[in-house]
Amino acid sequence: MVRRGRFFFVLLGLCRSSLNLGLVERPLAIGFLWSLFGGDWSTSLAVAVFYELFWLDAIPAGTYIPPHLAASTTAALALVTHFGLTHPAQIAVPLVLAMPLSWLGARLEGALREWQNRSYSAILQWARHSADPDLPPRLVLRALRTSALFSWLFFFSSILALAVLTDLCLLRFGPQLATSRLSWTPLFLAAGLGGVLSLRLRKAQALFAAGAVLVILFSFAGIF
Repeated sequence: MVRRGRFFFVLLGLCRSSLNLGLVERPLAIGFLWSLFGGDWSTSLAVAVFYELFWLDAIPAGTYIPPHLAASTTAALALVTHFGLTHPAQIAVPLVLAMPLSWLGARLEGALREWQNRSYSAILQWARHSADPDLPPRLVLRALRTSALFSWLFFFSSILALAVLTDLCLLRFGPQLATSRLSWTPLFLAAGLGGVLSLRLRKAQALFAAGAVLVILFSFAGIF
């Protein structure tokens, strides 16, 4: 399962800068593809919806590098499938633990972009002299191989650490979480804060926060 997660992360991560397929790297698309390859439909799509709502305001523009959605979404799906989690309270553990990967993945992408800028001078010299017609393809292939290699290493080490942390959390709190009344509704509302924040309206944010608190309290009380 971790091996499949590494494959999906590298493939979908390259869509940010190499293939540029746009919506393919969005959490909903990742959750749909994960379901097609053996994941549980309801659980996979629920995880995807959570991250899609949480990062609804993360839109790439100019030089801004948005959070690496493929990193956190793929890691959470891999952990949920590996441990066979179905209860929302238990699934919340890998959901929270995988969130930092979106920030770390964006930092890795920024570092790779800085490193690959070294090829700029080589391109300038090639444009002036054109001595080697095969130079641009070689630079592109080298950039793709470098991105794929470092992405694979990053996700491999991250998923191993997250698997250990998730296992420890489930061993300690798993029985209590399995009997919790927490449902997907308060989790979706909490994730929906990302969309409300994009409105930049304090009244809307305050109203949403008050409603989310009420729904979470009602959920724990078993009202719905």
